[in-house]
Amino acid sequence: METMESMPPLKFDTFVGVQNQDILIACCAFQQQRTLMVVLSDAYMKGANSGHGAIERNETYEGPSFKSSFLTKFEPLAILGEGGFGSVFKARSLKDNLICAVKRIHPGESDDKLNYALSEVRALTSLNHEGIVKCHNSWNETPPDENNVKRNSDAELLKRLRLDYSSLEGSYARSFIYIQMEFCHYTLYYWLYRNTDRKLSRAKLWFRQLVSAVNYLHQNHLIHRDLKPRNILFADSDHLKICDLGLIAELEMQSGREISKTRTSRTGTRNYMAPEQFGCKYTSKVDIFSLGLILVEICVCLTNRQSEEVFQNYRSGMTNDVLKDHPESDAFVSSLTSYNPTDRPDCEKILAHQFLKTSEEL
Repeated sequence: METMESMPPLKFDTFVGVQNQDILIACCAFQQQRTLMVVLSDAYMKGANSGHGAIERNETYEGPSFKSSFLTKFEPLAILGEGGFGSVFKARSLKDNLICAVKRIHPGESDDKLNYALSEVRALTSLNHEGIVKCHNSWNETPPDENNVKRNSDAELLKRLRLDYSSLEGSYARSFIYIQMEFCHYTLYYWLYRNTDRKLSRAKLWFRQLVSAVNYLHQNHLIHRDLKPRNILFADSDHLKICDLGLIAELEMQSGREISKTRTSRTGTRNYMAPEQFGCKYTSKVDIFSLGLILVEICVCLTNRQSEEVFQNYRSGMTNDVLKDHPESDAFVSSLTSYNPTDRPDCEKILAHQFLKTSEEL
């Protein structure tokens, strides 16, 4: 298996994870003071010695120097990805020598970025499933003005990594949210790009894992809304995990049944969105549609242009012949990508489907 160091840089949404059940995060006077406040829940306060990772609170520093908790407690080894919401680093914990990924989110003054960050942390700290990446710790930092910061040993450390200082410290006129999570090797997107071998038995094994994780989200009244290969990680060669819950939303229930709710339109990644996601009212069935498209890519090799055309056909309710050599898969995917969301099965029905019951040993 290839190591992360040998792989090309990945986009920021590649790595994310979190899993700590006792913590809530709130934001107070962010735009005016650019300060994040971390609020610990009663459950955490009562179980501070339970072994769960803690969210630490770092006040705004006004002194002549500032030392990042990240740089104090971790040895950065590589930068795994960068994007509009921040950076992800491969790092070694100086406390227990654990190799992990540390995601740093810098909301700045953007409400959207702030909501994305807080939504991700809130959601993932409440979840515990083998198909969702785990979190070890979360904290926030509010460095002082850049002019008051002494850049000493940190700059030397970054030279060793061949990183610009700004990659790690960023703008000092804002707060950051850090998430320490389990380290995963690469994304499904990377695997699809590097491999042409498409074994149906493997596809069924992987897909069952993904559906199980999504089913867990739905059982907890959550919709992912951005399922795609870039948001699926490999913990090992045949163990997949879902990540990046920044766009997660709550289900709307009425009399014990889910109903459509007015939501933000076009939320997600266009190529993997369900047709109704381009509008304002939809349910958790948008995740089922995305899963169907992902299964297509696991079953057959597609270029980016081919996937755009094929996926648009599914969104338009048109006939596709992309799985013509896999009739069993074709019928299964057709049900998952039905134009009418009420015709799509839920996760429990998918897991009970004969298609997944007939998987053979790898």
